[in-house]
Amino acid sequence: MYRSILVPIDVLEPSSWQSVLPTVRKLAEDDATSEIHLVTVVPRDPTLEVIAQFVPEDAEKQLIKKAREKLDSLAQDHLVGIGKVQCHVVSGNVYVAILNLAESLRADIIVLASHRPELKDYLLGPVAARITRHAYCSVLVVRG
Repeated sequence: MYRSILVPIDVLEPSSWQSVLPTVRKLAEDDATSEIHLVTVVPRDPTLEVIAQFVPEDAEKQLIKKAREKLDSLAQDHLVGIGKVQCHVVSGNVYVAILNLAESLRADIIVLASHRPELKDYLLGPVAARITRHAYCSVLVVRG
């Protein structure tokens, strides 16, 4: 049914995958040709440039390496035997990076978790809400 499924995951937040990966598994089980794309975003914070001189030069590379290891581990633990699974680690603004990857992959659907909103989410808007508003493809939001 879905040829290309994009699954944004925060590798530091288990609630971002605990309810989503079983849902993705169900979506992809019916079609062996499905491609599942797990993605995590290493956020870029412009304020960090001020302290860059105090951070090891390869800090971002290390973050990306650890994120890739975690994504690979999640794929092995939860998605073995269904479709083709690819892991992506990108950096930048979280929702922009996810939307850009969805478009470049020509994703049919984005499946992501959403937490219970806090007050700050009503003021700024959570990532899930921004993705839902701006995605060109279908979005399935799974409550954790």
